[in-house]
Order: sequence, then structure tokens, then C-alpha cells
Amino acid sequence: MASAAVPADMDRHAVWVTMEAIPGREDEARDFLESVAVRLRAETGTSGYMAVDLGGGRFGVFSTFRDDRALRDHAEGVGRWIEARRPGLFAAPYDVTRGQPFAVHPHQGSAIP
Repeated sequence: MASAAVPADMDRHAVWVTMEAIPGREDEARDFLESVAVRLRAETGTSGYMAVDLGGGRFGVFSTFRDDRALRDHAEGVGRWIEARRPGLFAAPYDVTRGQPFAVHPHQGSAIP
């Protein structure tokens, strides 16, 4: 099956990050990941963010970015702010997987108030 062209307004980058909270710090880690959603509102190029509780003190974060500049701005801004707080909340370096979106189901509204 031939691949369809990617829509011009579709995000160009996606990042899936998994992490494990330090035992006993799971609630703080969860609160921290919720605070990231609020902080990301200032990043106009970060178009999607979802934190996921994977159970057993493990968390995942899925983010999408409009273009190369948005991804770079995130890495140099909020990304550094997040990484600076990692040692007190998370047990090991994050596992980061980057990819390029090619299909999307648009959503209506946002789960973040």
C-alpha cells in the first residue's frame, strides 16, 4: 500500500520518554509531570503532551512538536528544566525515543484545563 503524503499542518516530530520514579517518590513524580503540562503552555511549538502512569512507579510522556525549531526550543528550554529535576525524582536517566509522525486522528478540545 502506498504511503499518503503527510499533511502540511501535521507535527513533524514526536518524542516518547519513559522513566521510573525513585521508590517512595511516585506521587511527587506524578505531580511534577502534571506541572510540566502547565509549563509547556508557553511553548507554542509543543503541540501535544500527555503523561501516562505505566504502573509500578513507571511513567511515560508523549510529546509532539510542529517543526525542527520547536523540538530544539523544547530541548533547550523546558527539556533542560525537566532534566535538572530528574535526579531527585527519577531513578535512572530517561529512555527517550524520537520519531516522525505520519498519521494522526485529530482530537477536539484538550484534557488539560
